[in-house]
Amino acid sequence: MPVSHQVWLDTNQDGIDDFVVLNRDASGLGTISDGRQLSWVLNLSTGSASAFFYAEHSTNTGNTVLLICGEQIGMNAANLLVTNVDMDVYAQDFYFGGPGDLVEGLTVTPLGEQFYGVPSDVPGFSYAPAGLAVYDYGLFPGNTPELGLLLVTNGDRGAATQETEALLFFAP
Repeated sequence: MPVSHQVWLDTNQDGIDDFVVLNRDASGLGTISDGRQLSWVLNLSTGSASAFFYAEHSTNTGNTVLLICGEQIGMNAANLLVTNVDMDVYAQDFYFGGPGDLVEGLTVTPLGEQFYGVPSDVPGFSYAPAGLAVYDYGLFPGNTPELGLLLVTNGDRGAATQETEALLFFAP
């Protein structure tokens, strides 16, 4: 996977990025000899990096999920619901080069999601909005407005079609 998904985090909202979350090879940030992708967190002030999880990226999917722990970005339970974090998201082709995609100016709060989904049954290979109950808690103070819930269905490792591998359930 020659694409690098990067989430730049300004955890204290001072206008300077503090951490970057990115997918890179298990062999390290600067090499591609292993083939397995990890979800890395790079501390931009110290240069230290840690990886606690594999990147979620099924074969032939357009989705990548990067999981991290709060401690990797200097946060703990005291930050839940109270700390706004600014972020920019960038996709970079680090193998072939060329332009990437960039989304700037997002703000999130740990555990401050506007929407919460509870699935009763969302059949495979389908888009069944009735199979997911969506609860709207209202826009969290300081957060960027949300469109709805994104349900990633690529857990079967390759059988999801382009139309069904990620389903967007818009706000009710």
